[in-house]
Amino acid sequence: MTVHIVLDDFDKLGRAYRETDDEKADLEAIVSNMQVGEYKKPVRVIAFNTSEFWSRQASGQGLAYSGLKMPVVIVARADDRVVDPEALTLEIRHALLKKRLDQGHMVHQTSTAEILSLIYTAEEESARLSPPARQREAREMSTSSRLRS
Repeated sequence: MTVHIVLDDFDKLGRAYRETDDEKADLEAIVSNMQVGEYKKPVRVIAFNTSEFWSRQASGQGLAYSGLKMPVVIVARADDRVVDPEALTLEIRHALLKKRLDQGHMVHQTSTAEILSLIYTAEEESARLSPPARQREAREMSTSSRLRS
């Protein structure tokens, strides 16, 4: 069985590997925990399998980004050497991508108001395109086209 553990950053208290229930140590559970904010500042995810004698860093390597259901905004410098925004948008197809040339890698710290605005925009777009909203929109269009006929 492959086990995943998270190295979490607790600011001034330092970093520590988080305790994990053995039944909730699979990659899906770790990603789910990240989605709901279970970790303070996850630094990396380590996968290991003692019966097969291996371990590796799992963060950024096949984490189930494509399974994210919430709105996602990717903001990155166009020539960022830390992240590949195009690769992320291929994996998270519903993500809103905003490239910046005038900011560094930590744009969320230097342009907080703009980042919040992008988050609100993504949230509104997600609500507009949610399945119930799309179904209502289709019904309304169908009804209005019948009324015009």
